Amino acid sequence: MSVLFSLNGQVHGHYTAEFITRSLKMNLLKSHLLIHVDCTHMDYEFRKELFMASRDRLKDGEETRNLRRFLATKLSKSGSRLWEIEKRRKDSISVESSDANQLIRDFTKNLPINSELMKLLDQTFKLDLKDEKHIKKEKEKKKTKKKEEKQPFKPERFPSCFKLMLKNDGEKEITKIPLGGEKSIPFQTDAEDHYFDRIEEPGELKIALLDFKRNEVSGGNAPGKIERVQDVINVNKSGPKEGSIKLIMNPTQNAQTGDALKIKATLTAPGQDFEEVFWVKISEPKAPKEKTPKEEKIDESTLGLPEFVLVYREPHENAATWEEVENMSSHEFGWKTVMYPLVEGENLEKMFINMDSNVLKDFKSEYKHAGEDQLNLADRKYISSVYFHTLFLYTITRNRKYKIMQEKGDREEYVDLGSYLMDVFESYYSEFILNFGGVNELMEGLGY
Repeated sequence: MSVLFSLNGQVHGHYTAEFITRSLKMNLLKSHLLIHVDCTHMDYEFRKELFMASRDRLKDGEETRNLRRFLATKLSKSGSRLWEIEKRRKDSISVESSDANQLIRDFTKNLPINSELMKLLDQTFKLDLKDEKHIKKEKEKKKTKKKEEKQPFKPERFPSCFKLMLKNDGEKEITKIPLGGEKSIPFQTDAEDHYFDRIEEPGELKIALLDFKRNEVSGGNAPGKIERVQDVINVNKSGPKEGSIKLIMNPTQNAQTGDALKIKATLTAPGQDFEEVFWVKISEPKAPKEKTPKEEKIDESTLGLPEFVLVYREPHENAATWEEVENMSSHEFGWKTVMYPLVEGENLEKMFINMDSNVLKDFKSEYKHAGEDQLNLADRKYISSVYFHTLFLYTITRNRKYKIMQEKGDREEYVDLGSYLMDVFESYYSEFILNFGGVNELMEGLGY
């Protein structure tokens, strides 16, 4: 169970890790994330369409699908806490490899643009096929652009400031939040990025309602006494990140046009708390924008094929280590591992290729009295074989819309594409493509 739906403290349904990989597209968090959805105060008519009497799963209905979409949208939103944690994990390994980029460039350059192979890849990846003149012009443009100098952020263990970044006179609302929409309220601080998440002496951002006003002419009566901000507005915080904290606010079903809330935001710190007091107001829903037909333009910033990173047991220049990949991915990375594909949702972003795998060592051992050139050739064959076989297995599996299931005891479980590919290469497939990867090797092996 990765997502629990509870009612009065009892679990009435759940999602597996499949929700985290397919809906949230946060594969790196699938082994670490537990989401608890408290449905106790959910609208009764909606809630009764979710749960079955057996409490083993949710009903398969429109309400359940709407709830899944709602959770996926809110939790995976850019800038959210989960998004920041996922990004932090991905950024923990930053290796630039000129060899990797050159291999990919050579591959795309030598492929005929009208080939069926190119069409297959282009359905999944945006291939960078710009000519040399275009690349040269882009480099010249970048050189002419002056980079704005940004003051380096100097984080503090405990904040010494907390400032609202919108104009605030204490009387008028600083922003209007439309019904059905949301607004982000920015604050500046000097607290370090992990201030809310660290184990020792973490800080807290408290939100309190100081005053509430409802326009009786246009709205009617409030549903009971409004005592908390959450009675009218859902509040989520994002950050701190390089000195920035954001409050993301969106109205609840109890909110009405004209509602005004006086809110106090308190950033805690030892010895002194920092406070900001401001008004926000609920406004009419935004009218949907009319879509005007636009001419299709070629995206000049097209993405190429996913890069690969070489991984060794011990530190190497321009390479990652087993330990670094394990910490990032939560997958065991050892002698048996051939590669780890970093798949986010359905996007293959990067491949980590193990240069200390048993498969490569056994392959090299077949060369008797091998010189440095032969060993380098074996490395290149191993890298290119693993990379391109992974690439095409991934591309075909995704384009043909296969869903991978695995039997575990008396039930079947969904397996994300990254885990499937990793397991395939550990299960003798890599040995096969190294020893019989080409037609000549296969024919020789068969005695022809």
